[in-house]
Amino acid sequence: MNRIATYLLLLTGLFTGTGAGHAAPADGAAALRLVRLTAEGLTDPWALDTTVPHFAWQLRSTRQGDAQRSYRIEVASDSLLLSRGEADLWDSGTVRSDRSVGIAYEGRPLAARQLAWWRVTVRTARGGRKATSPIARFGIGLTDTTAVAGRFIGLAGSGATAVLLRRRFDADGTGRATLLHVNSLGYHEIWLNGRKVGDAVLAPALSQLDKRSLWVTYDLRPYLRQGSNELVIWLGQGWYKRGTFGRWQPEESYTEPLVRAQVDRLGADGWETLCRTDSSWQAAWSGYRDTGSWNALDFGGEEVDARQNP
Repeated sequence: MNRIATYLLLLTGLFTGTGAGHAAPADGAAALRLVRLTAEGLTDPWALDTTVPHFAWQLRSTRQGDAQRSYRIEVASDSLLLSRGEADLWDSGTVRSDRSVGIAYEGRPLAARQLAWWRVTVRTARGGRKATSPIARFGIGLTDTTAVAGRFIGLAGSGATAVLLRRRFDADGTGRATLLHVNSLGYHEIWLNGRKVGDAVLAPALSQLDKRSLWVTYDLRPYLRQGSNELVIWLGQGWYKRGTFGRWQPEESYTEPLVRAQVDRLGADGWETLCRTDSSWQAAWSGYRDTGSWNALDFGGEEVDARQNP
């Protein structure tokens, strides 16, 4: 009898809103927040490949039927400025629109290696309630060739299909950001002080190299040491092979993977390049080599000589 009475109480709570579950808040107390702020589809990116980023966000509310009536985007050159309401790069003003995806930046021109901070304020169609997002960040990559300091290097004339490139550089930890920009023809992995940087594999993304090659930017701060640091770039050919669509000149003799890269630190006086690819780097075989080719029905593979790997 007691068990039946308990079931009846639970069922009554479901229909009246007084059961163990959370009751819906009154309209005035409904929570409203903005989440998933992205620039070019990325969360807090360090280096975008455009100086006109597109913004997006999501509106979340505990009140059913809430919808965006208007938005206001603010962009500043410093997060402290933005927190004080000083949007020195762009203030869209209040725009009456329910759009929250693909909103293009329309402020002061942005430059290569520039960092900026942004937030969005939204008002709802029902009740005109307002929510302001947390501050998010975005950066512009090496979109100007004058910002590119490194030059392409590899193990020329070796016939190697996978090589290790190594260099030491000093860092004092005073910079607000320390970024590694990598442009490899073929795949790469980055190692700093014996630790793999990031969790990506087969970077960069696939690209048809007669049209474009891709840059990848890494935040080095979690891996840096005070003083001397050892940077290793592990290169593999990937699609940068003679006879594949990645080679724009299939007849050329050069076959080794190539990379250009640079380590930039943001200090009080702007960006400083701590390290760049040049003739001072050390290079060695990595112990990996291809067998066969990647042509159809050729079933190429790979041989590994672990004695040559560090």
